[in-house]
Amino acid sequence: MKLKILFTIFIALTVASCSPRIGKVITKTYSALENNEPIEVFMDAQTAPSNSESLGVASVTDDAGFSINCDSLTVINLLKEEARKVGGNAVLITEHVRPSFWGSSCHQMTATILKVFDYDSQNVQENPDSSKLTVIKVIKPERKLPVMNLSVNFGRGWRLAKINPDLTIEEKDYYKDLMSGWIYDASFNYYFNDFYGVGFHYSLFTSSQHAYGTATFDGYSETGYRNTNQYIQFIGPVFSARTSSKDLQWLFDYSIGIGYLGYSSKDTFTSHIYKGDGSTVGFYMGLGVEHKLNKNWGVGVRCSTISGVVTKMNNDRDGIKETITVDDVNKGEGLGQIQLLAGIRYYFGK
Repeated sequence: MKLKILFTIFIALTVASCSPRIGKVITKTYSALENNEPIEVFMDAQTAPSNSESLGVASVTDDAGFSINCDSLTVINLLKEEARKVGGNAVLITEHVRPSFWGSSCHQMTATILKVFDYDSQNVQENPDSSKLTVIKVIKPERKLPVMNLSVNFGRGWRLAKINPDLTIEEKDYYKDLMSGWIYDASFNYYFNDFYGVGFHYSLFTSSQHAYGTATFDGYSETGYRNTNQYIQFIGPVFSARTSSKDLQWLFDYSIGIGYLGYSSKDTFTSHIYKGDGSTVGFYMGLGVEHKLNKNWGVGVRCSTISGVVTKMNNDRDGIKETITVDDVNKGEGLGQIQLLAGIRYYFGK
């Protein structure tokens, strides 16, 4: 359930960032036009009608870096809508930034909104004063956020696997305390632009339990001190995306990844030593918010989840080794966990 909630938040943030932003500077308005009123589009200032008046500038940009529904036709239609709102009947495209792998996936355009008073063919000609129509221009997007960052975090983690119902009440209580532990993680990210990039993530979950009780080994019950240490490690590449507040002091990021997920445990009881280890493919997803303290340093919090199930375990019981494989993932060692962490950030590369 916790994993579903985190995934829902991830999707909600992604969808919320999927619409291009419309900005405008309006200097004069007329009565708004009907939605079906035709709007002329000019791509060259030299062909714009001479008998026209500039009402301002509108732009369609991609602040999130991964917006959808922003092909060239859709963007032009958005500019037309803005023109109708202020009574303009034409737009002059003054800047067009096309999609690129290292930039935005969207077409981004800036246009001067025009009120053309006469569409006679005599007026649609080379305009000697066309430079007056493009006084305001939007500069092409430039990097505002650091190119790379390094983060180190510390916090708590809670395993999502269910405890074996066949255990005794005493054993269930013992393992219940092992289902939560400390988390240490670190990540490095390189961003292609202000919005998305790739990185590498490492996470270590560690838990321990020490108690006096009774346990059964090889059919015999013994009483004594029992000590258990468990470790779960994830390491792998991630895809990262981020957005920021207008003042660039708050950063919001989310990342997903796939990599190595390993498990190991050591259990000692009286004179017995039990070891187990196994590995599988793990999946990582995280959401974070951080505050920049200055150019290079920041602090942040992160909520993340790791999932995976080990179906093949290497066991060592008092020196006797064996490998156990299960076909049903429901009977494997579930390594899924949810994490809540806080830590520091170091920014560089700008």
